[in-house]
Amino acid sequence: MVDLSKMSKDEQMKKLQQLQEYLEDVEDERTQVLSQRGIHLSSKMVKKYEIEINEIKKSISDLEQLIGI
Repeated sequence: MVDLSKMSKDEQMKKLQQLQEYLEDVEDERTQVLSQRGIHLSSKMVKKYEIEINEIKKSISDLEQLIGI
């Protein structure tokens, strides 16, 4: 992963926006997949989304702290 502390503030803000958009996309995808009726979803799939969303949120939080938001 890229060392975020070596990025300019503009680059950090762009990265933050990208992460926020990615989080929104993953949450939307999760909602669509998990709301489907008539198909079986394994608990691994549910856990996969949970882990991915938590990792993105952690990255956003870390970057916000670095930026000072």
